[in-house]
Amino acid sequence: MIKVTITRNPDNQAITSYLIEGHALYLPKGMDIVCAAVSALSIAITNELYGGHALSDKERLHVFAIPPNEQNRVLTDALYHGLADIAMQYKDNLQVIEG
Repeated sequence: MIKVTITRNPDNQAITSYLIEGHALYLPKGMDIVCAAVSALSIAITNELYGGHALSDKERLHVFAIPPNEQNRVLTDALYHGLADIAMQYKDNLQVIEG
């Protein structure tokens, strides 16, 4: 299962970090549409963020210290809603946690 942990600023609810880790295990490697969707969405959003720090390897993507500006808020909200939509369709393969 892919687990996504979203952290928000308690004052303004802006997303300040996200951690995406694990494997969906929906289909075999190279054919897994859940992994592909999560990867494409998270990489596209992460590449467009202004500032912040990203650490990644084959198992996880951790983006943190996201500056609280309007562009980043729109992007991270889009990431959250996109991942939540995928998680609704593939409950056994993707979990989005606010922590």
